[in-house]
Amino acid sequence: MFRSLLLSAGLVCSICPPEWQKHNSNCYFFSKEVLSWDGAQDYCQEFGGYLTEITTREENSYIEQMSKQNYHPNRTTQGEYIYGLVCPPDWQHHDNSCYFFSNDTLPWDGAQEYCQEFGGYLAELTTTEENNYIEQMSKHYYHPNSTAQGDYIYGYWTGGEKNMTDGYWYWPSSGQKITLTNWAYPEPNDLDGKENCIHINSNEGFKWNDYVCTQNEYFICEKSKDILNKYEMLIEIVAESFEYH
Repeated sequence: MFRSLLLSAGLVCSICPPEWQKHNSNCYFFSKEVLSWDGAQDYCQEFGGYLTEITTREENSYIEQMSKQNYHPNRTTQGEYIYGLVCPPDWQHHDNSCYFFSNDTLPWDGAQEYCQEFGGYLAELTTTEENNYIEQMSKHYYHPNSTAQGDYIYGYWTGGEKNMTDGYWYWPSSGQKITLTNWAYPEPNDLDGKENCIHINSNEGFKWNDYVCTQNEYFICEKSKDILNKYEMLIEIVAESFEYH
């Protein structure tokens, strides 16, 4: 069972009840008790409200700052740790996903298996905004190195893989054909007919490169919020605003 910090929000006519925080036209309550999601929703409804819904960037920034201010590490009476966090340690949060930039190297298959062990998959870059984020973060985290076999590490594996039957590129986790791309020129060139996996190449401005899948490289894992919830790696605060009477 998931347990979470309870967070409520409300639209008020004048002032907020005791221990509630006023922000713009809403009142928010950050609990010090823990409940399951259903129990938290029932609690909020007793006060005429609902679990909070974050609908603007400004509101999201406020909730983030107040969560940091009010959150305190603790455990439930059953010994379960109360996370109150979005991503696991060493993972980076961006939009609706968490990303892990490895310090170790693996071939493409091994990297995919590693990500799956944590409930994720090799990163699948499906929007321009996500691709720009991954490109910038790859530049930030990348450090030149060599494998134990002396092979130079050029960059990061993503989830992109060529289907050997139809020759198209796909994101295997979703089965989606890749339509939005960020290939370096003149990639993909399928050098020696062996380059069937998509790699972010540090030598080509961190653009995409088709590469030999058995090569050991750094890699990027991705988890969606839904996947994280299933694996109890985070507590997502699901929200709906309410009118306080």
